[in-house]
Amino acid sequence: MSDNPPPRPRPFNGDRFLRNSVETLVRAFNVRTIVETGTNRGATALWLASKAPTHSIEIDPERFKIASKLADSNDELVLHLGTSPDVLSRLIPGLAWPVLFYLDAHCGEYWPLLDELREISALPEAIVVIHDFVVPGRNFGFDRYDGKRLDLEFIRPVMDENFENWTYWYNSQSDGARRGACFILTGSLCA
Repeated sequence: MSDNPPPRPRPFNGDRFLRNSVETLVRAFNVRTIVETGTNRGATALWLASKAPTHSIEIDPERFKIASKLADSNDELVLHLGTSPDVLSRLIPGLAWPVLFYLDAHCGEYWPLLDELREISALPEAIVVIHDFVVPGRNFGFDRYDGKRLDLEFIRPVMDENFENWTYWYNSQSDGARRGACFILTGSLCA
């Protein structure tokens, strides 16, 4: 049996390009609050909290317990246990905005992404980053759920129905786990 601890998780699955892109968005839009869905072990949440007050939502009690140890050491990080759409519906009215949403809760039997986007539409404007997204022309990893790929075709109906104005772009570089990401601006941020 090894006495070596498991490797410490790295923010954004070790993707420095994604980390730099998120940091650029936080600065460019003077983000006042960050909300992450899918805390997992908390590495990304802890990094986000170093940039702005952060709320992170996790549905799995065991992962929540692991991440809570990290949150105990940071006054800028608040963890929430529950389904992300339910927690978002309670959080959104009280958030200081502009808000950056880092959406990474897509595993298990329920994929909450479309419901998360519907909840976010209650804000007049938002910055949204969706992780594990199909990036056309790139060999980046992405998620599938119930036979559907996490791509623009999957989110477009909800975006068009719930957001008057929105624009998007993709990451062009990735390292670490080499996953795709979609960046979205809504409302007056599109101008």
